[in-house]
Amino acid sequence: MSIKFFCSCGKHLRAREALAGKRSLCPACGKLVGVPSLQPTQRGTVAAPISPAERAKLGRYGEAWEAESAEATATATESPLGADSAAAPKPRRRPRRAMALEKHWYECLLFPFYAWRLLLPLALAMTALTGVGALAWPELGSIQAPPWQVWLVCWAAPFLALSYVCGYLQCVLASAAAGDVGFVRWPGADLRILIRALTAWTLCFLAGPVLFAAIAVWFWIHAGDPTWVDWSIIAELWIVALTHWFLTLVAVHQGDRLRDANPVRVGDVIRRLGYRVVAATVAAAGVSLLWGLLITHALPLVHEDSVQGWSLLILGWLGALAWLTFFFRLLGLWCFQSRVEACNAPV
Repeated sequence: MSIKFFCSCGKHLRAREALAGKRSLCPACGKLVGVPSLQPTQRGTVAAPISPAERAKLGRYGEAWEAESAEATATATESPLGADSAAAPKPRRRPRRAMALEKHWYECLLFPFYAWRLLLPLALAMTALTGVGALAWPELGSIQAPPWQVWLVCWAAPFLALSYVCGYLQCVLASAAAGDVGFVRWPGADLRILIRALTAWTLCFLAGPVLFAAIAVWFWIHAGDPTWVDWSIIAELWIVALTHWFLTLVAVHQGDRLRDANPVRVGDVIRRLGYRVVAATVAAAGVSLLWGLLITHALPLVHEDSVQGWSLLILGWLGALAWLTFFFRLLGLWCFQSRVEACNAPV
């Protein structure tokens, strides 16, 4: 049995008994229309389509209720053959799957893809900075007394670019340590975050890693024609310097104090996160060193072959920033897990 009724536009409609007392959409005018009930309605109920005055009275709650009703009920249509028919409900958009916090290290490999809108501009900026610097350095050295504007640009551009790189990686570490998921933090135009991040990175480098880096540079200068043994020693020194640098950054972030940039706090980080963090940091330092060698190899090619040199340069910076994004996300995730385990541990 079907229910026959009219819309305010004059359209003859039919609906199934299951839709009695509900609202549906008129296929002719598109307005909401009330399907008559099989039993007498109570006093005060409105079975007719909602008028503009009623819609204004309901306000935004009425609009949300109308949208929900339009999706929940089927549209009543008139069958040309006289049989009961109703249009299929409007298909709902498939809800977007919510991101979950990573549980395994390999899940952090996807995080750089989420942050590509930030990685790509940073990689382009660092590529332009290093490439233009490599091209302009010989010309700059030939100038007797460069004007102050030249020195201002030469110092301000690297300072700004390095500040954003350090601030971005610091935000990646902080967001992972806080358990954030679904978005990527960005320092934006907050100069305090940029200056504090660059200061922390510089201080952490001067707190110990600079010693191993200086020894590596000194050995490379005085090694003459280095053999593969000499290169392996230089690489080991740089890996130790980078490993010490990364762990010191984590120690400073854990206490949010610059005075934590010391070997004692680094030992506390290793004891808290386990010795897996040492293995992971050594591996990350080795891969970062390879990306640095690619960037160093691309700088001379910028003068000789511009296409190959600039291609290798942007590839090196993009790969280095993506790798560091993954690594700092992993470090922050381990910090978050260690804090959760410490809170859940029995007293």
